[in-house]
Amino acid sequence: MSIGNTLDRCNLRRHKLRKRTIRLGTLIVQGMRNKTGEIIKGLEELKHDITILTKTKNNGNVVEILGPYLHFYSGVLKEK
Repeated sequence: MSIGNTLDRCNLRRHKLRKRTIRLGTLIVQGMRNKTGEIIKGLEELKHDITILTKTKNNGNVVEILGPYLHFYSGVLKEK
């Protein structure tokens, strides 16, 4: 067994044991209309990896881009 293979195995083992931290949070927005800029600033300040926006008051199921962020939401479907 060569020294190179031994070091590769040690690095692989160390990589598997390395802790990974994900920053999660929530942000209550109470409606998104006319607040997009304020919400993006708030998200940048929080520096979370994943932030759940609550009380967005959006209808339907949509994915949209808000600045550098993806916004997935699932709201109540409007009845016709």
